[in-house]
Amino acid sequence: RRETALLEALANLNTSGATLATSSKMSSDFQDVSSQISQFTYNPEERANFDRWIRRAETVLASDKAQNISDADKSAIIRSKLPIDEYHQFESHILPKKPQELELKDTIKQLSRLFGRKESLFSRRFRAWQTEIKAEESYMALASRIKRIADDFEGTSFTREDLQSQLFVQALKGTQHSAIRKKLLERTDELQEKPYAASHFSAAPALTVDGLADLAC
Repeated sequence: RRETALLEALANLNTSGATLATSSKMSSDFQDVSSQISQFTYNPEERANFDRWIRRAETVLASDKAQNISDADKSAIIRSKLPIDEYHQFESHILPKKPQELELKDTIKQLSRLFGRKESLFSRRFRAWQTEIKAEESYMALASRIKRIADDFEGTSFTREDLQSQLFVQALKGTQHSAIRKKLLERTDELQEKPYAASHFSAAPALTVDGLADLAC
């Protein structure tokens, strides 16, 4: 009996030690991941918005160390990066739920609605094709502006179907098509889902070239 009790005590001690070590490692990983993510700043005039910020943060949240952190902790890290005014706005926006009750994907979705881009990806891509040099703009300034426009274009997720849709709307030139072009751009803004994190983006059926043709009729 004595030996059995001693073995059980040793087993419990080993289990407790392993639990503490695991907990300590998780805490360390949490701190490391959090320290690598910058504070969020919302300034739409300077193109500082949540969609751009989460794209950078997601690379850290998908790192090896982040694999040891739960989605709830990842949500907590994201919330901790919000300035106080933005946090209160987010808190009020999701009532009657509390911030900690939202899943990670819902936390990102709601923050994107509040502090993301106000222009759809389709419209940003459409506008990119209209780029022209401004009066008295230097070639170097134009090059810098094109780099920013190209970043907003999100070319890595640009598909064959996206190209067809863009070409369809781009082809509607002239005053006789201006009303239809405006209608299609407004409709795509309503239909298009914003990309989340690693370009988790899916186009609504009406954003295909055939769907746009139906809308134009």
